[in-house]
Amino acid sequence: ETLPMKRLSRSSTDRYLLPLILLAMMLAIHLLQWLLSLPVLIPRRIDGLPGILTSSFMHADLAHLAANAIPFLVLSYLTLGVIGRRYLSALA
Repeated sequence: ETLPMKRLSRSSTDRYLLPLILLAMMLAIHLLQWLLSLPVLIPRRIDGLPGILTSSFMHADLAHLAANAIPFLVLSYLTLGVIGRRYLSALA
């Protein structure tokens, strides 16, 4: 009986790392754009296409990212508690 419990607690622990991973991605994208002086979106140009994929992770500055981090984590954990595996589809 202890084996299924360990498996359950392990998967639930892994599941709750996802919001932290997404937050780390937001921070990494912000830092890369700051270090490389990359524009967010360049309309009507091929070199602006990566901005479409990263624009949902964009923040005006580090203070903006920090201000959004706590609500993002709280709402993410509440959402994970209610819908579980469908969390990523809820973000889309």
